Amino acid sequence: MTMEKVVETYSETKLRHLAGQRFADLEDVARSAGGTPRQLNALGNALQQWKEIEKRRQFLAHGVVAISHNDNGAWTVLFDIVVYRSNEPIADRWAVQEGEAAEFERELGAAFEILSSQLSQFRRRLVA
Repeated sequence: MTMEKVVETYSETKLRHLAGQRFADLEDVARSAGGTPRQLNALGNALQQWKEIEKRRQFLAHGVVAISHNDNGAWTVLFDIVVYRSNEPIADRWAVQEGEAAEFERELGAAFEILSSQLSQFRRRLVA
C-alpha cells in the first residue's frame, strides 16, 4: 500500500516488481519526500534493519532444506540455494541451529513491527 501511495504522490516513480528494487525505490522517495531528520532517520533505520532480515528471505522462499539431529536431539536446518551473479551459479548455504532459529524469529517479528510502524507514519506524511 505504501508503494502505491508513493506512485500516486510521485508520478515519476515507477513501481518495480522485485522486493529489493521496491525497497531501493522506497528509500529514494523517503529521502525526497521530506520529514524531520528524526523521522527520516527512523524510517532509514527500519529499512536497514529489514534489509538484514531480507538477506535470508531467498533461503526461506527458494532453499532446499535438510534437517539433521545430533545425539542430544538438537536440530540443525540446512538451507541450500543456488544464486546467479553475472550469469554464474553460486552455491550458498545457511545453517540454522534451534537457538538461532528462535533468535531469527524474534528479530523478524521486531523488524516487522518497527518497519510497519514507520511505513504507516510515512504513508500518513505522503497523504498530508
